Amino acid sequence: MPLLSAETFPLLPPAPPATMPGRVKPVRADAPAPAVSLQRFGDANDSPDQSYWTAYDHYMVEREARAMRRIYVWAMLANAWAALRPWVRQ
Repeated sequence: MPLLSAETFPLLPPAPPATMPGRVKPVRADAPAPAVSLQRFGDANDSPDQSYWTAYDHYMVEREARAMRRIYVWAMLANAWAALRPWVRQ
């Protein structure tokens, strides 16, 4: 089951600033170019630095791992039961 996290969720570009009707912003000739935000996607070698993790971070990682293992085992048991069902119900 894919999990939605900050690494997998694509970031949206920032919204344009709101303008009030009847108000015009003055244009400056020496205005700097707008900053460009670069999206960085993780790869296989990109892993978080665990030295900054708190006890809660470790707890949540272990909790998610237990949940994924539980889902995997129950799905494996369900598939095994579905495969054995024709022979059990004869």
